[in-house]
Amino acid sequence: MRRFRKMTLLMSGAFVVALTPAVIVGVGSSTSMRTLLLDETLAGYRSDAVQLAGRYDDFVGEYVHMLTTSARQLAYVDLADRDALQAFLERQAGAYPALNNGVLMTLPNGQAIASSTQSPGAELPNFGDRAWFQDALAERKPIVDRDIIVSRLNDRLVLAIAAPVFSPIGDLKGVVSAGLKLDALAGLAEKVSLDGGGLVDAATGDGVALVSADRELVRSRYSYAPSEIWRDMSESPTGVIPSYESIEGENRLAGFATVPSTGWKVWVSRSHDALDDLIEQPYAFAALWGALGVLGGLALAYFASVKLTRPITHLRDVALAVSNGELERKATPGGAREIAELAEAVNTMSDSLSKRIAAETAQRQSLSETVAEFGQLARRVASGDLTVRVNKAGIEELDLLGNALNDMTAALERMVGEIAEAAAGLYSASAEILAATTQQVSATAEEASAVRETVTTVSEVKQTGTLAMEKARAVADAAKRAADVARDGREAVDTTIAGTYEAKARMETLSQKILVFIEQAEAIAEINASVNELAEQSNLLAVNASIEAARAGEAGVGFAVVANEIKALADQSKAATRQVRGILMEIQRASQSAMLAAEQGVRAADEGVEIANKSGTAISQLAASVNEAAQSGQQILATSQEQLAGMDQIAEAMQNIEESSNQTVAGTRQVERAATDLNDLSNRLNDLVSFAKGGREN
Repeated sequence: MRRFRKMTLLMSGAFVVALTPAVIVGVGSSTSMRTLLLDETLAGYRSDAVQLAGRYDDFVGEYVHMLTTSARQLAYVDLADRDALQAFLERQAGAYPALNNGVLMTLPNGQAIASSTQSPGAELPNFGDRAWFQDALAERKPIVDRDIIVSRLNDRLVLAIAAPVFSPIGDLKGVVSAGLKLDALAGLAEKVSLDGGGLVDAATGDGVALVSADRELVRSRYSYAPSEIWRDMSESPTGVIPSYESIEGENRLAGFATVPSTGWKVWVSRSHDALDDLIEQPYAFAALWGALGVLGGLALAYFASVKLTRPITHLRDVALAVSNGELERKATPGGAREIAELAEAVNTMSDSLSKRIAAETAQRQSLSETVAEFGQLARRVASGDLTVRVNKAGIEELDLLGNALNDMTAALERMVGEIAEAAAGLYSASAEILAATTQQVSATAEEASAVRETVTTVSEVKQTGTLAMEKARAVADAAKRAADVARDGREAVDTTIAGTYEAKARMETLSQKILVFIEQAEAIAEINASVNELAEQSNLLAVNASIEAARAGEAGVGFAVVANEIKALADQSKAATRQVRGILMEIQRASQSAMLAAEQGVRAADEGVEIANKSGTAISQLAASVNEAAQSGQQILATSQEQLAGMDQIAEAMQNIEESSNQTVAGTRQVERAATDLNDLSNRLNDLVSFAKGGREN
C-alpha cells in the first residue's frame, strides 16, 4: 500500500475540509438569496399590481361619475335645442383630457344628435347596434363596456362608457356616452413607480389586451384567454405567479390584481433571466469569500503541518477540551516547530472562538432588544398609538425592516387622519340630508292629503253634473210635449173656424192645456236655474283646480288643462241658461195672451171665428216659441253631456294624481330611511376612527 507524506495528507485534508463548507455555504447562500429575492420581487409586483388596479378603478370611476352627473343634468336640457345641448357637452368634456372624442348624446333609437367635438349640424352615425348602447338601455344604469371597440368617429381603439338619460318624470330621453383612450391607460401605468423594474400588462375581463409594452397586441386586440397566465389569474382576484411562459416563449414571473369596478386584470412581470442577472453579483461575492476561505484553510494547514512536532496526544487533549467548551485551555508550545506552531494555532483558534462567541452573544442580545422594540411598536400600534417609531439597530436587514415598519405606521397615521376627516364630513352631510328628507316627507304627505280632498270634491261635482243632465233631459222632453200641445191647439183653432158652437168647448180645452203648459214652463225655469247654479259651481271648481295644479308644479300641468276645459264648459252652460230664460219669458207672455183669447172665446161665441183666427195666429207664434224652447232644451242636454264627460276626465286625472302622490310619499319615505341608515353608518365610522385618534393624541 502506498504511503503518503504527512504534509501531503495534511494539505489534502485541509483542502477538502476548507472546500466542503465553502461549497455548502456558497450553494446554500445562493439558493437562499435567490429564493428570498424571488419572494420579495413577487410580493413587490403584487403590491404594484394592487396599487395600479386601484388607480384604474379610480380613473374609470371618475369618468363614470362624470357621465352620471351629465345624465342627471341632461334630464332638464331640451334636446331639440342643439346649440344649448352642444354647449353643455363641451362644458362637460372640457376638464377630461382622456376622452377620445369628447361626450356624445344619443337618442333611444341609437342616432347620435350631438358631440362635444363635432361642429354643429355635422352628420353623426347611428350607435344602435353597439353593445354599450344596448347594455345602458337594458340595465338602466351607467356601464363600462367589457370589450375594446373601434370608434366610429375617428377609427381609434377606445373603451366605451355610457349612462342612460331620463326626464324628470322618468321617461327615457337617450344615452350619454364617451370613449376613453387606451393611451391614457398606458400613461397611467407609466406613472406607477414599479419595485425593481418590470413590465405592466392589463386586459379586460374577457382577456383582451388593454395595456402592453408591445403596442401591436393592443392594436390587434390580442386575447390572453387561452394562455397559461390567464388561467392562473382567473382563479383569484389577486396573487402571484412564480413561473409562466410568455407569448415570446420567455420564462417570467408576475404579481397580479383585479380592478373592482370593471373586472380587468392587471399584472406586473419580469423574466427569470433578469432576476438571475440581479443575483450574479451576490454569487460572485459568495464565490470570492469561499475561495478566500479555502486559501485560508490551506495556509492554516500548511503552517500547522510545518510546525507539527508536538505530541499528537497533547494536542488532541487540548482540542477535545476546547471542543467541550473549555476555551481557556491552551496548548503548550514545544517540540518540533511544526507542533509548536500547531499548538499556537490551536490556542489562536480557541481565542478566535471565544471572540466569536462573545460577538455572537452581543449580536444576539442586540437582535433580542431590536425584536422587543419591534414587538413594543406593534403593541402600541394595536392599542391605537400611531406616533410610535423604532430606532435603527445597526444591522442592515433589521434597519430595512425598521424603516418599513416606520413607513407603515406613518401611512396608517395619515390614513386614519383622512378617514377621520371624511367621517366628520360624512356625518355632517348625512345629518343635513336626514333633516331635509324629513321635511320633504311631511310636505309630500300634506300634498297627498290635499289631492285626496280634491278627488272627493270632483266625485261630488260629477254627481251634480249627472243630476243636471237628467234635469236637462226632462226639459227637452217637456219642450217636446209643449210642441205637441201647440200642434193640437192649431188643429183646435181650425176646427173652431169650421164650427162656432164647438169653439167654446175647444177654447175651454185649450185654456186647460195652456195652464199645463205654463206649469211646464215654470218647471223648465226651475231646471234652468239648477243648470245655472251647476255652471257657477263648475266655474268655482275650475278655479280651485287651477290653484291645486299650480301648487303641484309640473305634475299638475295636465290637471290645469282639464280645469280650463271645465271653466269653458261652465261659461257655455251659463250662456245657454240665459238664452233659455229669454225663451221662457216669451213663452209666458204668449201663454198669457192665449189665456185671454180663450176667455174671450168663451164669453163671446158670436165672435168665435174672429177670435179663433186671432187665437190661431197666437198659437202659431206659441208653436214657434215652443220649438225654440225644445231646441234650447236639446242644447242644454248636449252641454250637460259634454260637461259630464269633462268631469269624468277630471275624475280620472285626479285619480292618477292621487296614485302619483302616494308613490311620491312612499319614495320619499324610502329616501328618509336611506338617510337614516347613512347617518347611522357615519356614527359607526366615527366610533371606529375615534380609537386610532385617541391613540395618536396620547
